Amino acid sequence: MPDTRVPGFGGHRLLVSGSSGEEPLAPLFASLERATPRDYQVRRYLHGLAEGPLEIRPEEALPLESNIDLMHGVDFRKGCYVGQELTIRTKHTGVVRKRILPVRLYDLRSEEPESLEFVEGEGIVKAEDVPEGVADVKKIADGAQQQDAEVGQAAAPPARRRKDGRSAGKWLAGVGNVGLALCRLEMMTDVKVAAEGMGPASGGYQPGMKFGLKWTVEGEGGEKDKEFELDE
Repeated sequence: MPDTRVPGFGGHRLLVSGSSGEEPLAPLFASLERATPRDYQVRRYLHGLAEGPLEIRPEEALPLESNIDLMHGVDFRKGCYVGQELTIRTKHTGVVRKRILPVRLYDLRSEEPESLEFVEGEGIVKAEDVPEGVADVKKIADGAQQQDAEVGQAAAPPARRRKDGRSAGKWLAGVGNVGLALCRLEMMTDVKVAAEGMGPASGGYQPGMKFGLKWTVEGEGGEKDKEFELDE
């Protein structure tokens, strides 16, 4: 059966409870390669499709910010559920300031990627190294040196200084060089969510703007910040 949450995502095969999944496929699907759970996870991330409590975090996530409305998961004609009032008000105002978006991580010493693509082994930091739901997405400025930036055990490459100010989003989860982040649309994309909008002077998005992830690690010698760059 087709998965209609996002266009072009693919389909699901329903199995009898207790089956191994190794049974022969119908002739129509016999030529398809079997995928692993990791393959499915990567495909979800490339399509910006969040699911489960690690990506749609209980007591934090909002349905529209998690794209559940775009995935046909919200019926605005029905009521009597937790958060209904906020969800309906947001729907009628048309202002959703944050959305879950797919992102790509890359090394500062390499060229900026031109597309969203899963590349096995890309970069010196992997998505699995980033604490899920903890790292902040921050704007970074061109041309400066961030002397205390650390990336695992590797020497820190020349980096761009992180700009002060509020977070542009929150990292959720990832695999390899791709993942999902909850992003402030007007800070990280050219989308305008309100008539007044956020201009460059007020911290809004500008072409060529870069973003990085920042989180705190506790260990010997106290706490240290770790940072690296992402492309949305």
